[in-house]
Amino acid sequence: MDIIRWMQDPELVVRLQTYFGIEKIDGDEDHTQQPKTCRGGYNTRSSVQGHQAETGNLTCSIDGSNTPSSSSGSSSMISSSSGSKLYQRIIGMQMVGGSEVAHESTQKPSFIIRNKFWFWLFSFASLTGDEIFYTLFFTTWQWNVDGAVMRRVMIVWMITMYIGQALKDLLQIPRPLSPPVVRVDSKWVLEYGLPSTHAAVSLALPSTLLICSYDRYQMSWPLYAVAVVLWSVTVSTSRVYLGMHTLLDLVCGQLLAGVLLLVLVPMVDVLDSILLQHPSSPLVLFGLTVAMVAAYPATATWNPARGDTAVILGVGCGNLMGSWLNYQTGVIAPPPRLGGIPLSRYPIIWPGLAMCGLTLLRTAFGLSLLLLIRHIVRSVAMRGLCAIMQVEVEDYLDYNRTETKKKRAGKDHTSTAVSRVQHCFIECGYKLLTYISIGFFITALGPACFRLIGIERSTYS
Repeated sequence: MDIIRWMQDPELVVRLQTYFGIEKIDGDEDHTQQPKTCRGGYNTRSSVQGHQAETGNLTCSIDGSNTPSSSSGSSSMISSSSGSKLYQRIIGMQMVGGSEVAHESTQKPSFIIRNKFWFWLFSFASLTGDEIFYTLFFTTWQWNVDGAVMRRVMIVWMITMYIGQALKDLLQIPRPLSPPVVRVDSKWVLEYGLPSTHAAVSLALPSTLLICSYDRYQMSWPLYAVAVVLWSVTVSTSRVYLGMHTLLDLVCGQLLAGVLLLVLVPMVDVLDSILLQHPSSPLVLFGLTVAMVAAYPATATWNPARGDTAVILGVGCGNLMGSWLNYQTGVIAPPPRLGGIPLSRYPIIWPGLAMCGLTLLRTAFGLSLLLLIRHIVRSVAMRGLCAIMQVEVEDYLDYNRTETKKKRAGKDHTSTAVSRVQHCFIECGYKLLTYISIGFFITALGPACFRLIGIERSTYS
């Protein structure tokens, strides 16, 4: 038990943050009674500024007043308002107008980033748990690399994420307290902390990718195994660096991924064959997806975890439905278990200039259509479900904004024009429909469009 308490100690997070160059500024300089409004190292009311150019530090100021800097040299402007918006989009900080104070304390510590290398490395490593990363990863692998490997990775990814997210809301263990921890990233602050799904996926996703690819391609196992370890360590460390997880969260996430890999990887080829061949596969997939969302553990107060889980399951369901359609219509060859050509390890073909051009064209064209489909289906599904539940769309959207603000301020749930049941039905319903459509487009409709205009990958499988 002592080791568990030690791994969960927020002071351990503080020591790691200090080691990697995050210096907390104590509240002694703030003589007002107003709460600090530092968000992710940047002031929410003013443009982002740094210390002296010679030091290259990123600073956080309090309630619109800049942190004092040394007298020599001109200050280094890290970002103007446009730069602040770019940073918000990349890292996921909530830097919209006004002040929002996290629920742990009204005295949020401001801080200085002493080492920008670690800051940017860990900030971008943390993005591997974002929708943007998953969109780029799955579309790139499906459209430009190997759809057969991607199907197997998708199965392991969605199961790992579902179990990890569900365990968070079952155990309800909070994230490390801030202060003393510096909350550099607050994007997922409303969710619980243990286990870390970033840590789980940072091991499960690249490991499955390596194992499934090794059966099909001539690869240097030690080289790619080292890459998997570096990936997993960097992503996991980033979550402690950003103040979102304790060491215990990471260890539990890695253990969860390890157990699931031992169970799922030996089964993934069998599952893939069944899902491709069975005539009722789409109905079973859809029914199982809805059941998993409905069975997701409820919490006393609202948080975005159930909706995020619906997104994950929706993408996986749509992707596997599209793969089933491709197999049934002869677009993809059957795997060896279904009478296909036995596997042989192919040499890896590195792209030439023409292949790179087609890759960029497929990606740009496909993502443009994907964003259009996402916008249309999301809008139609949300409005349709609001009409079914007899709720105004604005009331539903206001519920999200209100609950987020109350959760950040540590306030209890109060009644609004939308009940929690109505909100849950609408949120999960429109996200499921939207992301099933996206998953289906990535696997089936997107490649069909590429075939129509003659830019399909020649080795599509």
